[in-house]
Amino acid sequence: MFGIGPGELILILILALIVFGPNRLPEVARTIGKTLNEFRKTSEEVTSAVARQLDLSEAASKADSPAPTPPPAIQPVHGIPLSKVGEVVVADAPAAQDETPTPAAAAASNANEAGDHAEAGGTEQHD
Repeated sequence: MFGIGPGELILILILALIVFGPNRLPEVARTIGKTLNEFRKTSEEVTSAVARQLDLSEAASKADSPAPTPPPAIQPVHGIPLSKVGEVVVADAPAAQDETPTPAAAAASNANEAGDHAEAGGTEQHD
């Protein structure tokens, strides 16, 4: 019941018999029983009241919150259909690359020019 084993219960009953005596023991047991019964009823009432309050607050919060809306559909960009967007970017890419060389391409071009000048000068290095 309250985590009390049979040996402990017998010890408590013997102590109660010694403290209260055989004449008052039935009256004390009756009072303890009534008190426990009232405590149990009060506990059940509080539990049900809390459960009702939680149900009411959940129902109120569901009624106050709006239903979720789906995200808007994706629209074409500046009149270009979505299926053509990648093609337009790829078609414009080579023109942009021709105008401005990348740093790697510029370095490779400079290295080739330097190599041509070294061969023309006839200077060779021997190890």
